[in-house]
Amino acid sequence: MRYMQGAADAAITDCNRALKMDANDAAAWNNRGGAWLLKGETERALSDLNRSLALDSRQAEVWANRGGAWVAKQDFTRTIADFDEALKRNPRLTSAYANRGVAWFMQDKLAEAEADFARCRAFGGKLSPDAEALLQEVRKRRAAH
Repeated sequence: MRYMQGAADAAITDCNRALKMDANDAAAWNNRGGAWLLKGETERALSDLNRSLALDSRQAEVWANRGGAWVAKQDFTRTIADFDEALKRNPRLTSAYANRGVAWFMQDKLAEAEADFARCRAFGGKLSPDAEALLQEVRKRRAAH
C-alpha cells in the first residue's frame, strides 16, 4: 500500500476503493488506519484499526498500529497493552519493542524502557533518533540512582 511510502492521501483513496469492493477487508482497514495516523487523524485511525481488529485480530501489525494511535493520545496504558498483543503475535516485531520502550519511558519505568530498547536492537531493529535520545536519558537517570 502507498501509506508505507508516506503517501497517506493516496493510500486512503486506495483503501476506500478496496473497502467499497469488500467492506470486510481487514488489511484495508489497517492500512487506512495507518494512513490516518500518519496524517495525525488519531480518532479516524482508531476507528479503522478497531474495525480491522474486529475482523481479524491475528495480525501483529494492526495491534502495533493501534498502539501507535494510543501513543498519539498519550494513553500509555493502552499503548503498552496493544504492543504486548502485537508481540504475542510476532515476538520479533522490533518497532513494537521500540515504541513500547517509549511508552515505558513516558511512565518513568526506566528498566522496562531500557529492556525494550535492547530487545529492539537484539532482533536487528534500529531505534529512531528520538528513541535513541530517550535511551541515553534512561541510562543517565539510572546511573544517577
